[in-house]
Amino acid sequence: MENPPVSVVIITRNRAEDLLRCLRSIAAQDYTDIEIIVVDNGSTDNTIEAISAAYPAVTLLQQGH
Repeated sequence: MENPPVSVVIITRNRAEDLLRCLRSIAAQDYTDIEIIVVDNGSTDNTIEAISAAYPAVTLLQQGH
């Protein structure tokens, strides 16, 4: 039996390094069929740019702009 699809939703604000570490951990999992959604709550650091560059497959939703 295949694993069911899983969505991981992460809400963040100004935590680029922590978020990159979290995404690296998720990417290292053996589980397949993982959708990652990051909701950025108005970051003013480089969170959006860092995630877009390092993980282009991540769905990035920007709030508070």
